[in-house]
Amino acid sequence: MHRPTCRVRFQTIAGMLLIILSGNISAQIRGKSVALPSDPVIVLGTSFGEVCYQHAIARDGSRGALEDCNTALDDVTLIEPDKAATLINRGIIRNLRGDTAGALEDFNAAARFEPAASEAMANIGAMHISSRQWRDALNALDRALGGTLTLPQRAHFNRAVAREELGDLRGAFEDYAEASRLDPAWEAPQLELQRFRRTPVTGR
Repeated sequence: MHRPTCRVRFQTIAGMLLIILSGNISAQIRGKSVALPSDPVIVLGTSFGEVCYQHAIARDGSRGALEDCNTALDDVTLIEPDKAATLINRGIIRNLRGDTAGALEDFNAAARFEPAASEAMANIGAMHISSRQWRDALNALDRALGGTLTLPQRAHFNRAVAREELGDLRGAFEDYAEASRLDPAWEAPQLELQRFRRTPVTGR
């Protein structure tokens, strides 16, 4: 059985040493925790937009689910907020189907509409995390957290991952802590925080 490789990194912050005792433990947790950070965006009524939403809630990545979302987006009477929400929901379904390019296309299209832009950017950030594009992820998640999110704790967690990979240990620590504060029952950020130690800097 492969054992994680231990590494120690540190950064001086306001008279303290912020130390990460292990790197690969985080990678194992991320594999389970980094996901599209927004829930499907609700679309009410009896339209295909609502049907698409229900597919996304059920994490239904079937061809039929995708076709229902396509039908919803073909409806010229679909109002702008519902169109943005349906783009996000179709993006979730496309991602479930392994169509990451299509999912990003939908999230980018949804990001042009308010108030869906923040949820769309949170999803874009998560997808960049999955592809290890840390700088792109950070930029998207900064934009997402600048607005209103249904589940901001997930965006904070994902931004912590990006910040840590980019060497910003203080930022990573703060985002893991904020994710844990927002959702105290969520184990993943608590496990990440256990890897950090803060030690006073002593003079020589």
